[in-house]
Amino acid sequence: MKPNIEKIVSKWLKKLAIPTSKSFIKKQLRSHPEYPSLVSITDTLDELGIDNASLVVDKERIGEIPTPFLAHITKDGGNLLLVTDIQDTKKQVPDFLNAWDGIVLVAEKPLELLHTENAKELAKEKKQRELQLFAIVSIILLSFGSLLTNFSWTAFALLATTLAGCFVGVLLVQHELGIDNAVTEHLCQTGRHTDCDAVLDSKKS
Repeated sequence: MKPNIEKIVSKWLKKLAIPTSKSFIKKQLRSHPEYPSLVSITDTLDELGIDNASLVVDKERIGEIPTPFLAHITKDGGNLLLVTDIQDTKKQVPDFLNAWDGIVLVAEKPLELLHTENAKELAKEKKQRELQLFAIVSIILLSFGSLLTNFSWTAFALLATTLAGCFVGVLLVQHELGIDNAVTEHLCQTGRHTDCDAVLDSKKS
């Protein structure tokens, strides 16, 4: 299993609508003595008070597994695959059933998540994203003000480019804050290689 499971786990928990901090998940997993095994994930979920189970399922009964879930695949030396829709997964990964060894990890959203450190890290991340959103909106307003006082087609073209970038930036920040909408979902799922989370988690981002 490759050491990128913290991103997969964070995305999975987000799909389950469980409010968890990416930095907390990353720290817990990487500090686990058996990282990056499934045990490191289940122990992290137990620490957070999230009910979970690691199961071995017959491939013929895959349709009975509640989505989203994590599937262990033997491809590329072993890895985890987030399955949100079984039919979509089969289309995106044609050899999924052959690569999947029958092991799945499922979890259930708790009525209330009570974990002080996670809540603290989550609040910090949310504040950072809100500051980014504020900065983007400020740039838009200042750009409009500058254009109105000194109009030119060159300035207009630059403003249009800036606004397009800011628009995408706002959508990405909203995505990070958990404020998803139809436009964001469409942009993040336009193709099998399109992944907003991969972009947001990259060093360049």
